[in-house]
Amino acid sequence: MSKIRGLPPEVREPGPGVELGVENGLLCQLIHSPEFNLFSNSVVFESNFIQVTKPGNWRDVCEGSATVILGVTSSVPSLPLPNVLLMANVTWPQGPFTTWSTPGDAPVINLSRAQWLTSVILALWEAEVGGSLEARSSRPTWAT
Repeated sequence: MSKIRGLPPEVREPGPGVELGVENGLLCQLIHSPEFNLFSNSVVFESNFIQVTKPGNWRDVCEGSATVILGVTSSVPSLPLPNVLLMANVTWPQGPFTTWSTPGDAPVINLSRAQWLTSVILALWEAEVGGSLEARSSRPTWAT
C-alpha cells in the first residue's frame, strides 16, 4: 500500500492504551501520522511477530526473518469491538528491534493489508444419541 521511513513526533495526547502498554507502537504511530491519518481517534492494539516461513520453504530465523505487525482497531471509536485488521511489514536497517537516533536509522514500515472484520455469533449444537444436530438456541444471550 504505502511505505514510510521514520516516524513523525507524537503531536497529540497519549491515549488510554499507552498506560496499558498496548498502544503507541510502530503501527499505531504510522496510521495516526499526518501521512495516513486513518482511524485517528481509535485505539490500536498491536503486536510484533517474527515471520520464519514463506509458502513452500523455511527461512533461517537468524538471517532471513522478517518482522510483521498485526493490529486491530475500530473504524469508529464508539464501536464496542474492533472491526479492522491491519498488517504491516517492517524493515530494520540496523537489525530487528534496534533503537534509532536519526530518521535514516528508523525502520521502514509497509502497511500491506487492511481488512474489515465481521462479527460471528457462535451457536451450540447438541443431539440426542442417534439423532441429528439441533441448535440449542437461535438467539444470542446478549442484547442485539
